[in-house]
Amino acid sequence: MWQGVVLAIQVGVPVGALFGAVLAPTAGLLLLRDVPLWQAVLIPAAGTVIGGSLGLVHSLWFALDAMGPDPFRGALGGFVIGVIGARLVARRVQRTVSE
Repeated sequence: MWQGVVLAIQVGVPVGALFGAVLAPTAGLLLLRDVPLWQAVLIPAAGTVIGGSLGLVHSLWFALDAMGPDPFRGALGGFVIGVIGARLVARRVQRTVSE
């Protein structure tokens, strides 16, 4: 059991660092300029963790086939959903404040 946890950490940390080093600044500059800093960090990070966890549970629960979701695709999808969610939340708050 512990070998699987250690392997997940050994693989997940470098891949997560690579995703974060490339995707976070890109999303920040292109999509999250009008979003407060705490939301621009917290919401995509939470989406990444939730998406990766759901991908891991799905890949462990069902047989992992070649095209099935895995933690990396889940994390990437969660990040994208988190960025879109942060953008929509900030836009809603700005619209309410300006009215």
